[in-house]
Amino acid sequence: MPAIRVLAGLAMILFAVPVYAIGFMFVFGDRSNQPFAQDFAVHGMQGIYAPILLCGVHLLTSSHQRSRPFRIIMAALLALSVAFCLGGLLPWLLADPPHQQAGQIILSALISAGVFGWPIIAACFRGN
Repeated sequence: MPAIRVLAGLAMILFAVPVYAIGFMFVFGDRSNQPFAQDFAVHGMQGIYAPILLCGVHLLTSSHQRSRPFRIIMAALLALSVAFCLGGLLPWLLADPPHQQAGQIILSALISAGVFGWPIIAACFRGN
C-alpha cells in the first residue's frame, strides 16, 4: 500500500506542475484580455492546480506516523490556496459588468479543492 501512495503522489505532482507551468505561459501570452489574463494565470490556475499538487505531496509524504502539525499545515495550505484564488478573482466577479469566466474559475477551484483536498482534511481528523 505505501508503494501505491508514493506512485500516486508522484503521478499527481508530475501532472500538476507541467500542466500549470505550460498553462501559465499560454495565459500570460494572451494579450487580448491582459488584466484578467494575469489574474487568471496567477490566482485562477493556482487555485485549480494547487489542490492537485498538495494532494500529491500529501500522498507522497504522509503516512500514519506523520504528526498532527504536519497534517494541519497541509490543510492550511489547501485553505490558503482557495483563499488566494477567491481573493484574486472575486473583484472580477463583482465588477460591473461581471466577468463571466471569473465565476467559472472560482467554481473550478472549489471543485478541485473538494475533490483533491478531502484526503488532506480527512487526515487531520485521523488520530495518531
